[in-house]
Amino acid sequence: MTYRAGVLVEGQAVGQAPGSANGLKLRGGAVWATNLDRGTVLRIPIRRDGRAGAWIAEQ
Repeated sequence: MTYRAGVLVEGQAVGQAPGSANGLKLRGGAVWATNLDRGTVLRIPIRRDGRAGAWIAEQ
């Protein structure tokens, strides 16, 4: 299987500057991303075809 790196999600929730998500974890079929400066935790589901689903802000 081949994997490619790319932009998974971008916007106000994670910030606009490159590298602004300062924590990533792959768990339970989703990528979890944090931005401590903004106080956000996002869950980004990974679809069966490997594409990202719609992100969900967690509290």
